[in-house]
Amino acid sequence: LSAPLLLEGLRVGAGMGVGMDMVADADAFAGWMDLGATYRPRDARWSAGLALRNLGMGTTHAKNLPAIVQIGGVWRQPLGSWTLVPMADAKWVADEDIQFPIALEARWSILALRTGYVLGREEALPSFGLGLDWEDWILDAGTSWHEALGFAPALRLGIRI
Repeated sequence: LSAPLLLEGLRVGAGMGVGMDMVADADAFAGWMDLGATYRPRDARWSAGLALRNLGMGTTHAKNLPAIVQIGGVWRQPLGSWTLVPMADAKWVADEDIQFPIALEARWSILALRTGYVLGREEALPSFGLGLDWEDWILDAGTSWHEALGFAPALRLGIRI
């Protein structure tokens, strides 16, 4: 959910999610809540954001998900019918060292192609993904590397309300 505020270009939002992991015989289900804000002045190519993630929820194994604070910026550069979108963040995950995710997205119509890398994370390898964003529906697919799990594909289906 998101709504405009009194300050033009400032938007706040909240999200709730559920998910599951299946690793051998250790299946786990979780629920979480996220809060965020973005600021993008009218007609600007840049924007900045702040997100608080994994708030107040846990898993079926009675452990809380790690709280995450992330702040970052984005630039939008039109290139013909495509738009290139470089991104950089600072990310603090509870009980971990600070990380610096960087990414590049190429957008065309409803299609987005993505790649990223996390500076400050020893086991980091590049990630890749693609997304479809049409009307109020979002479909994202991606791949990344997880130290314990190895190759980690992900899929997300979302709807804007």
